[in-house]
Amino acid sequence: MFDWGSAALRGALADGSLDLARARKQITWRDSFANADRFLDRVDHGPAYTRALVFVDNSGADVCLGVLPFVRFLAARGTSVVLAANSRPALNDVTEHELLAIVRRAALVDECIAKAFDDNRLMVCGTGSSEPCLDLRKLDERLVRLSQGADLVVIVGMGRAIHSNYHARFSCDSLKLAVFKNQMAADAAGAHIYDALCRYVPGSST
Repeated sequence: MFDWGSAALRGALADGSLDLARARKQITWRDSFANADRFLDRVDHGPAYTRALVFVDNSGADVCLGVLPFVRFLAARGTSVVLAANSRPALNDVTEHELLAIVRRAALVDECIAKAFDDNRLMVCGTGSSEPCLDLRKLDERLVRLSQGADLVVIVGMGRAIHSNYHARFSCDSLKLAVFKNQMAADAAGAHIYDALCRYVPGSST
């Protein structure tokens, strides 16, 4: 929700009227776009993921209160996590260098994150991009190497998960996390404005 790229929210962000409580009240969970229970069931009853590739989005609340706790959740289960962020600035998207600094600060206060980071089970890498959307055909070579063996791909944010990869299919499990903050994008998907997207899709070889 804390996205300067959303015209619907820009005014509320500018005047400071959008806080976490109000943001949560605006977001709607509907079964047609959110199946978090299926993902949690897979995590609880399936084998631990070996490596997760997480494409992050906004700086601030999104990455600190959303992505990092999720990464900790995976790391505590033994999953190696690669956090992929823009190599150069775009809107309020967190960059690779900013994200690395955030992870290092988090490691100072959280033992689980610190251990994963020290053991190279939590890594930060640039995507090679400076765009709010994500073209998976044009990734940084280092990120491509680090993604080898990934059995979970997580794409966060409206630009990455809705505008540019809503219909993307993967041979490994995938999780797309976003909020519909653009009326045209919501209409195209049959969603409502501020519907949550939490779409878990098991991997397919087809």
